[in-house]
Amino acid sequence: MSAPSATRPSVSPALHRTLWVLQILLGLFIVVASAAPKLVGEASAVQIFTDIGIGQWLRYLVGVLELAGGIGLMTRRYAGPAAVGLVLLMIGAALTQAFVLHGGALVLTPVVLGVLFGLVAAGRRPPGDPHHEALTSVYPSCDGDPPDRHGRSGAVPQSSQRREPAMADRHVKPVDDGWTVEKQNAQRPSAKAGTQAEAITRAVEIIAKDGGGNLVVYGTDGSVRERRSVEACSDATTGTAARATASATGTAAADTAAKAADTAGRAADEIGSDTATTARKVAGETRSAAAKAGDTAKTGAEQVAAEARKVSDNGKKPENAGRDAADAAKATGERLAGTASRTGRQVAGEATASAERSAATLRSVAGEGADTAVRSADRAARVGERVEDDLDDTGARLARKLHDDGERAAVRLDEFALRLYRPLNPIRFGSRVAAGAVATAFGVTGAVTSRAGKLFQSGTRKATGR
Repeated sequence: MSAPSATRPSVSPALHRTLWVLQILLGLFIVVASAAPKLVGEASAVQIFTDIGIGQWLRYLVGVLELAGGIGLMTRRYAGPAAVGLVLLMIGAALTQAFVLHGGALVLTPVVLGVLFGLVAAGRRPPGDPHHEALTSVYPSCDGDPPDRHGRSGAVPQSSQRREPAMADRHVKPVDDGWTVEKQNAQRPSAKAGTQAEAITRAVEIIAKDGGGNLVVYGTDGSVRERRSVEACSDATTGTAARATASATGTAAADTAAKAADTAGRAADEIGSDTATTARKVAGETRSAAAKAGDTAKTGAEQVAAEARKVSDNGKKPENAGRDAADAAKATGERLAGTASRTGRQVAGEATASAERSAATLRSVAGEGADTAVRSADRAARVGERVEDDLDDTGARLARKLHDDGERAAVRLDEFALRLYRPLNPIRFGSRVAAGAVATAFGVTGAVTSRAGKLFQSGTRKATGR
C-alpha cells in the first residue's frame, strides 16, 4: 500500500484561492503580530504572562508554537495540521482571557482567529478524513490506495484502477457567457467558468483526478488553440494549467494577427490589381489618342502643303491659298483638341472609378473589423454578467459555510459555557460578521466586473458607430 501524499484536496478553484489568501494573511499576522512580540520579550507580552502567573517559560513556548504554526500555515503540506494546532492555541488563549485574565471583550480576538483557523483546517483536511467529501469534488482522490467496499484502505487489483484514456479527456470550449469544460459525448458540461484560464485550470484538475488524459482548448472561432497531455494524479496541475493558458492565449493572438494580416493583404492585393488594370487602360487610351493626334496633325500638314503647291503649280493666289491653309490648320487644331478632351475625360473616369472601388474595399475591411470588435464587446459583456453571477454564488456559498461552521462552533461553546454567554457568543458574532463581509466582497467584485464588461461593450459600439 502506498503512503498518502500531501497534495491538497481538490476543492473548487475559487475556494482554493480564497483559502490560500486567508492562509497567507493569517500566517503573517500570527508570526509578526503574535509570535514575534513573545519571543523578543516586548513589555506587553511579558506583562500578560506575568499576570497569568505560571512563568515566562510559557511565553517562549507559546511564541515558538505560534511561529511554527504561522510558517506551517503558509505551506501546502503542513497547512492543515498547522491550522488545527493554532485552533487549539486560540482555544487556550480564549479560555485564559475569559477566566484567568478576565479580559472581557479581548476574548473576541482569539475566538475570531480560532474560527478562521478552523475554516482553514476544514478546507485543508487530508483525503482520508471522513468529512473530506464535503469539500472535494466528485472525482476520486489520487492520494493513496482507494478503500475497498467495506471502507478499509488497501490495495485493489490493478485492472480495477485502469481507465480508458479517452474517458478523462476534456475539451475547453467558449460559450456565449463564458467557457465550459466538456467530455466527449456527454450530455452536460463537466464544469463552467467565466474565463478561459479558470476553465483550463478546472479541466486540468479533472483530468489529473480522473486518471490522466488530454486537454483540448478551442478558440472563439471553433479552431483548436492548444492540445496538452495531463498525467494522472499530477501534483503540477497549476503549472500545467498556466502553461496551457499561456500557449492558448499566444496561439489566439497569433491567429488573430495572421487573420488581420491576411485581410489587409487581400485588400492591398485587390486595390493593387485594380490600380494596375486602370493604369493599363489609361496607358492604352493615351497611346490611342496620341496615334489619332499624329494622324490628324499629319493630315493637316498635308492640307497646308497642298495649298502651297497650288500657288506654285496652279497659279492660285497666295492670299487665297494662305486663307485655305489657315482654315485647314484651324480644323486640325480643333480635331486635336477634341481628341485630347475625350482622352482626358476617359482617363479621369477610369481614375475615379478605380478610387471608388479602392474606397469600397477599404470600407468593407473596416466594416469587418468593426463587426468583430462589436461581437467581442458583446461577448465580453455577457461574460462579465456570468462572472458577476458566479462570484455572487461563490460568495453566498462561502458565506453560508462560514455561518454554518460558526453556528456549530457557537453551539459547542454554548454547551461548554453552560449558556452563560449565549446572547453575546463571540464565535457566533464573529462568524456572522465574516459571512457578511465575504458575501459583500464577492457581490461588489461581481458588480464591478459586470459594469466593466458593459462599459467595454458601450465604448466599442460608440467607437464603431454600431
